[in-house]
Amino acid sequence: MSNIYEDRFLRLPEVKRRIQVSRATIYRLVESGRLARPHRLGVRCVAWLASDINDFISRAPVSERQA
Repeated sequence: MSNIYEDRFLRLPEVKRRIQVSRATIYRLVESGRLARPHRLGVRCVAWLASDINDFISRAPVSERQA
């Protein structure tokens, strides 16, 4: 993981675009521990670190990303 000060936050639409899965699948991956939990930015706002999403993409087989 890179330094948090050099990283950026990605909101759900960007995460969905990058890993090409639905919202439900993203949260299923989070609950199973295969995808990092999002960071709470506000009462109704969460986002993932770009480095966490890049790590997931680099280590997950294509079939898991399409689960």
